[in-house]
Amino acid sequence: MTMNFMITREDEVEPVLLAEIIYVYVDPKTILPSPVPDFVRKRIEQFKHE
Repeated sequence: MTMNFMITREDEVEPVLLAEIIYVYVDPKTILPSPVPDFVRKRIEQFKHE
């Protein structure tokens, strides 16, 4: 799951900062990467729309 960010100065179009966060979930039982669980994905998506 990836979330992109852009920060601009007030009244300007050009970004001051572009960033990308890549969420990685690791199954605690297997210690292997796994898909982000739905309940976590939903919480992150709620944050995105604030």
